[in-house]
Amino acid sequence: MCGFSVSVISVALPTMARDFAVSAVAQNWIAMVFFLINSYFFSLPFGKISAKFGLKKTFYIGLILLIIGSFGVSISNSSDILIAFRALQGLSVAILNVSTLAIVTESLPLNERGKGIGIITSIAYVGLIAANVIGGFF
Repeated sequence: MCGFSVSVISVALPTMARDFAVSAVAQNWIAMVFFLINSYFFSLPFGKISAKFGLKKTFYIGLILLIIGSFGVSISNSSDILIAFRALQGLSVAILNVSTLAIVTESLPLNERGKGIGIITSIAYVGLIAANVIGGFF
């Protein structure tokens, strides 16, 4: 849905490793903690949580957490803080993935749901491609 993919992070890892003086283990955590938190730990629970507390409220919480996490990543001055903010980004994207799809399916009529899900999925993958291009440029 958002954020830089592993390949963009992998390109930046040698520079980050030099600047933060981190080990190979910490480099792997920087690259993978986002996906571990997002896919393995929190996607399923946030489906239930968003149904209980409301999709709109859950979506806004995820968006605010993503902004905080992204800002935190940009101002991190150590690998531990960077890893913590990457984890926060993964948590927020788990919330947003679940909420966005649920909002689309709930707000569209049955005959338009496939189209809505297709548009959301297309946007997500265009973002993943654009992240690699923009990340490579920077």
